[in-house]
Amino acid sequence: MNRELIPLPVYSGGLWWARLPGPHGPILRCYGTLDAGTGERFRKETMLLTSLGHRAVVLNLSHLRLTGEAGLLMLLECVRGFRRAGVRTVVVTRSPGLRETLLQPANRGHVLVARSEEDASQMLSFLLGELEPADQSWREAQESSARYWSELLQLAEDAPASEIAFRLTSMHALCDKSEQTLREREGGGISRCEYCPLFHSLGGRERDLGCDSVVDPILGALARGDVREARHGIARVTAAIEALP
Repeated sequence: MNRELIPLPVYSGGLWWARLPGPHGPILRCYGTLDAGTGERFRKETMLLTSLGHRAVVLNLSHLRLTGEAGLLMLLECVRGFRRAGVRTVVVTRSPGLRETLLQPANRGHVLVARSEEDASQMLSFLLGELEPADQSWREAQESSARYWSELLQLAEDAPASEIAFRLTSMHALCDKSEQTLREREGGGISRCEYCPLFHSLGGRERDLGCDSVVDPILGALARGDVREARHGIARVTAAIEALP
């Protein structure tokens, strides 16, 4: 598994993203511009997602500008790559032009199109089955997540890097509880992470969405074959969860 660490957000041109665990697979929220200059970084990130073993991926392109033919061709090639890997792909966009392009007969079967992440989740629940998280208190969710990461720490010693990467990019109990809270408040926030105490303990920055600031270095260590560094990163997250008030 090859991995290039995601740089800090770039607002003046460029391309950046936030990767969040989703109920059926990762959600990639893309910002900035996809063109000939940024296409290779986008390709590498989508290649990473195809290697993780998730059943589906959601590409939220609501805040992404596709510039020129190169950007569109890169996007189409990436969604076809997901198809070849057996990964269901849902693109979130409000652009009528992009929607029309994605739903052309030549692309049919490669990708689904939704107007929001909620719509995308409903599509995948219909196709792949509804996933109902346990109804837990925040304290119970914290304890469940601490156990999840503790078990991941033990697995990291001997399990294949691909298995660890899959679990690193999957939802755990704090994600489920935050998602439940977001829905109860009828979308009163831009992301479920706003309700997550772990997100705020990491600093509450955009780079902390989806715990990317701590997950990406662990993925990088796994890509280098540095199990010791990967376990160190997992241990830090475990300790942060256990220390939550």
